[in-house]
Amino acid sequence: MSLPHQHLAKIEEDFATGNVERAKSELARITIANTWDSEHNLNNAMGAILALSKGDLAELSKLVDAALIDFRDVIYWWSLEQSKPRNKP
Repeated sequence: MSLPHQHLAKIEEDFATGNVERAKSELARITIANTWDSEHNLNNAMGAILALSKGDLAELSKLVDAALIDFRDVIYWWSLEQSKPRNKP
C-alpha cells in the first residue's frame, strides 16, 4: 500500500532527509487490516502517529508498535495532546 499524499508530505517535512525512507517504511507497517478494515481509521491513526512523533524516528516506531496492538490508543493520545492548553508566545 502506498501512503496517502498528506502523510508523505508530513514525513518529508518532519523527518531528517536520511530518515525519510525509514519513516515511510515504519508507518507502512500499519495496514487497513490493523484498523478494522477502515481506511478512515487507518488515515487517522497514521496522522496521529506522525503528529505525536514530531520527526523522531524512534518515537514513530514505538507509536507504530502501539497502533499495531490497538490503533485507537494513538488516536486517543493525539486527541489528549490536542486538548492541552497552548502557551501563547
